[in-house]
Amino acid sequence: HYLRTQCAMSFSWNRTGGHRIQIPDAWPAPEKVTRYRMADVSYFMNVVTFSYTFAFYTFREWEYLLDWAALGGVNLALAYTGQEEVFRKVLNEFNVTDEVFASWSNGPAYLAWSRGQEMHGIAAPV
Repeated sequence: HYLRTQCAMSFSWNRTGGHRIQIPDAWPAPEKVTRYRMADVSYFMNVVTFSYTFAFYTFREWEYLLDWAALGGVNLALAYTGQEEVFRKVLNEFNVTDEVFASWSNGPAYLAWSRGQEMHGIAAPV
């Protein structure tokens, strides 16, 4: 809030212009502000974003995105990362081999569609 309202900085995705940050010569004295959240949880993302957008993100892109989310007050990111490993381990207990699981699973850009739309084996193996 302080950086946006008193220092005229903005923080946004590169696709929408990116950050506008200029360190002032002297920092303005902060005003006393009390803000209340209308809900306990403020989340971002959706179940498919992790596939078609984030499957190929670099560390730098993740770092940028998570900083942006934190500055925006996000306190819960929907993250399905690692879910396929849980599936693999459970299916192994039913004698499904890793090779069969890999050919059934979708590739990284399509993992979200494995989770609910009964689409399997696209761009496989994982």
